[in-house]
Amino acid sequence: MVGHVLNVTQLGSSGSSIVVKFDALEEEGRTTAVTTSLLAVASTASVRDAQLPITANSDVDPVSQWVTRQVGGDVVRRGQGRVASHDGVLGTWVGGSSVLIKLTPNPKAGCSEGPGYDREQAVWIFSSAACGAYGLNVKIASAGTTPPLGEILITSRRNVDIGDGSGWLLTVVAEPKP
Repeated sequence: MVGHVLNVTQLGSSGSSIVVKFDALEEEGRTTAVTTSLLAVASTASVRDAQLPITANSDVDPVSQWVTRQVGGDVVRRGQGRVASHDGVLGTWVGGSSVLIKLTPNPKAGCSEGPGYDREQAVWIFSSAACGAYGLNVKIASAGTTPPLGEILITSRRNVDIGDGSGWLLTVVAEPKP
């Protein structure tokens, strides 16, 4: 993903903020314009934890048999190839840290159904209902789903600090113009 910083507000009495916009996907030398919104953002530690086993016998099990917990709570049973929540099976583990699932609206956390909820998609280390900030002292004040479309506003009462190795769960909210 290619994006850029549109605005930064330094720490003051009302905190700090950053506005970012991801607007292109580069793959194998090709660039495709997209407009995205942000469902969830996770700290480096949350990303790491989602890739580690949660079972006691992981020191003897091969990686392909591990049970892991996605950012947001879904459980991946790699040996069975399944991703599940407390509501049942949601998707498929496809190898490494990758899963295919259908997103689930999470209105309590501020994520209502929107573009991308109608089909299975790769969500890396995130759960089907992941929404908001995980392991970070930030708030997604605007996810980019309303005008100005694609502009993501992140705020904090301290300095906005989203480090290297963090994870971003973006969805496409507008198709590229021909």
